[in-house]
Amino acid sequence: SLEMVYMRLSEQEVLTCLRCLPGWVYNSTIPAIEKEFVFDSFLNAIQFISKASHFIDLLNHHPEWKNVYNKVQVVLYTHDIQGISTLDIQLAHYLESVYRTL
Repeated sequence: SLEMVYMRLSEQEVLTCLRCLPGWVYNSTIPAIEKEFVFDSFLNAIQFISKASHFIDLLNHHPEWKNVYNKVQVVLYTHDIQGISTLDIQLAHYLESVYRTL
C-alpha cells in the first residue's frame, strides 16, 4: 500500500475543492462529500466499482458506496480524523477520472 500524507480540511476548504468536482455535495452532518454516479447499465456501474477498486485498495482509503442497478452512491470521509481530508478530495478526483473513461 502507498504511504499517504493527508490533512484535515475546513468546511470552507472543502467547499472550494468541490467547485472542481461537478455533482459532489458536502454533507455537514457526517461530515463527508457525496455523489451519485449514473451509468447506462448495471454492468457499467459494476465496471466503475471494479476499475476503481485496485487504486482504492493501494490508497487503503475505502469509500462507502452503494450500488442500485445503474447508480453508484459514493460517500467519502476520513475516519481517523472524523472529517474530510485531502485524501478524500484526491479520491473524488480519481473517481471522476475513472467515470470519464467508461
